[in-house]
Amino acid sequence: MSIQYNNKSNSNYSNLSNNNISQNIQNNDDDDDILAIPVDLVQVSNRQYHSSSKEIQKAINIVVLTVFLGSTSFTILMPTMFDYLTDINESLGKYNGIIVALYSLGQFLSSPIFGWWGNRRSIVQPLILSIAVSVFGNLLYAILYKFEGIEVAVLMGIARFIVGVGAGNVSVCRAFASESSDLSNKTTTMAKMGAAQGAGFVLGPALGLVMSFFNFRVGGFRFDEYTSPAYLSVLFSIINIIIIALFLRDNSVKVGSNENEKKALLSKQQEDQDEEEEFINSPSNRINRVSDDDDAHGNPFRWLYIKLRNWVRSHQQGQKLLPIFISIYVFMVVITIFSVFESMLPVMTKRYFGWGAKQNYYILGSTGALSIVVFVIISLPLIKKFDDRKTTLFGLSNLFVALLFICNYGYPFNIEGQLPLWQFLVGSLFVSIGYPIASSLVYAIYSKVLNPKSQGTKMGWLTAGGSLARMLGPVWAQAIWNADSDEGTALFLVTASICLSGIIILASSYRLLDPHPDYKVAPKVEKPDIEKTPIVGEETN
Repeated sequence: MSIQYNNKSNSNYSNLSNNNISQNIQNNDDDDDILAIPVDLVQVSNRQYHSSSKEIQKAINIVVLTVFLGSTSFTILMPTMFDYLTDINESLGKYNGIIVALYSLGQFLSSPIFGWWGNRRSIVQPLILSIAVSVFGNLLYAILYKFEGIEVAVLMGIARFIVGVGAGNVSVCRAFASESSDLSNKTTTMAKMGAAQGAGFVLGPALGLVMSFFNFRVGGFRFDEYTSPAYLSVLFSIINIIIIALFLRDNSVKVGSNENEKKALLSKQQEDQDEEEEFINSPSNRINRVSDDDDAHGNPFRWLYIKLRNWVRSHQQGQKLLPIFISIYVFMVVITIFSVFESMLPVMTKRYFGWGAKQNYYILGSTGALSIVVFVIISLPLIKKFDDRKTTLFGLSNLFVALLFICNYGYPFNIEGQLPLWQFLVGSLFVSIGYPIASSLVYAIYSKVLNPKSQGTKMGWLTAGGSLARMLGPVWAQAIWNADSDEGTALFLVTASICLSGIIILASSYRLLDPHPDYKVAPKVEKPDIEKTPIVGEETN
């Protein structure tokens, strides 16, 4: 397997030998201040890195903007979906949980595909295509009032599924941001992605609140509190496509500007590929394959097991799978908690307090604004002082406390027999503290345990895991809510148990989540003070 270079970089590397690379690395005197050097940080065969740190930041900011606009579009629609259904037909409210889940199903299916695509080609193409797909879904959502009966629920489910497919591009954005940063600033970069999502949670409800006062027509199209958010999402998508097409250049981003580091990356990747090919073609491995085929002869289950085992081994070169699965599970726990909160919020507030879409915009906007404040005041200092895993445990603990407060314990704990408003607001406060911290830091943990050369595809795994949690969460949450006579006691106790499992697993797997060994931390070498260094033969006092 050979490394492919683009035309601009081919001339820079084609005449280099491994000896020259080693000599250059040994003679390098300019890297004394580099604290984190990823040995195999990016797939150099996929994209070359040629620009300054300013251009790196520009490209990262564009993908952060993409996450922000996607989050804003999501939170504009979410508080009104249940009311949109019941406004058209009162009996359609029972399908709300399934419709919410269809969005996540679309994202679950598309995330690994977009991640795989972005890992092998320029990310511009999957980003533009995915955003264009979401435009179609939002337009369909906006004209649902033209239909009647069960067709409305079916078409809304299709529309949300299509938008979810487009939302799978978040795996591309996360992988790109991770690949464009080294170990020393990876946590900060991934935290910016979480901050962008939190900012979207603030702006979305605020814009939705403004549009809740809309009620006019343009031609045959209706603009009101239900349809206007979808049209605004279409406008955001068009603006996003224009910005990406004009300003985002995938090959303009690099990791480290040092030439010797890039040469080492090339040499290391070639060595890894040679070792992998040597292992695959080794006589002992061929004998094992023949033996496996003999053992599996006539046993389809044994054959399937062997094929699966060999596939895992071939894809496990330099990568432990257990830390990946642990990180994905913890991420799914975080997303499950928030998906239950956001999907059941309209149902809860209508049941307990008689709130409508406007009041839900207030509570979502307030929690989103508080999340930004928490991120700036609490998260950033914690990131600098504490390990990512400790900070994630802190965030999960806040979510656990939040669920205990949101739970309606009923009589005799609550004399009224329903959830008190103050208790709900305190629980929402802890959600605002815990969610931005836990979600952003899990991104950072996951990006560090990954093999640096497979960020794109495996970031798709993380997004797919989150989508699966977001898909299943509203479904079982609605089912438990209905079975519990709309009280919510069992629902939030079950959710709190899930949160506790995430805390226990993360704490017990602390050492397993160390950064991938390909991220080497070089000791900082102090340069000698020439004025104080005695000359050979000179007498010293």
